[in-house]
Amino acid sequence: MPEETLEALERLPLLDWEPYWSMLQYQLMLLSHAELRNIYQVEEGLEYRLKKEAEDAPDFMAFIQRMKTKRWTWARLQRVCTYILLGITKEEAHSFQEKADAIRLLGFTEAGRRYLNQLKKNTEIPIVTKVREPHTADLKLEIRSDRIYRLGAVQVLEEQNFTRSPVYIRNGLLNPK
Repeated sequence: MPEETLEALERLPLLDWEPYWSMLQYQLMLLSHAELRNIYQVEEGLEYRLKKEAEDAPDFMAFIQRMKTKRWTWARLQRVCTYILLGITKEEAHSFQEKADAIRLLGFTEAGRRYLNQLKKNTEIPIVTKVREPHTADLKLEIRSDRIYRLGAVQVLEEQNFTRSPVYIRNGLLNPK
């Protein structure tokens, strides 16, 4: 693991679901059964159980424990909760799976840089290095996700989508480009 990554993991607190519970609970109470049924991966009548258990559960752990079954595993329920929190509909998820609206570049090496130059010539999909205006559905979801993520952060996290450039690793050294 790169030293910078290890340092960041040691320095920054890990997030769990508890800071997001009130937001999720609010969504579950606000959305109708039909609106919940339209959320990606909410199926087989799960919307009824979600609404019922959200009313009584004091925290996220209790909520998940009440929801968990053989069919609905912990991991699957967390994914569904993420889709609910972010408002990702079935239609939206399927459109993301069909074709990317943009390629968001987070970092690259010298070999990656050469590949990117080739890719730019052979693809119609824009390669985004810094978000100036989230003009595609993919980028709008990324911004929405990031903002909700920061709402639950224990320490203040600065906005990085509009200000941070991709990481460029040259000769094994980390150089922001």
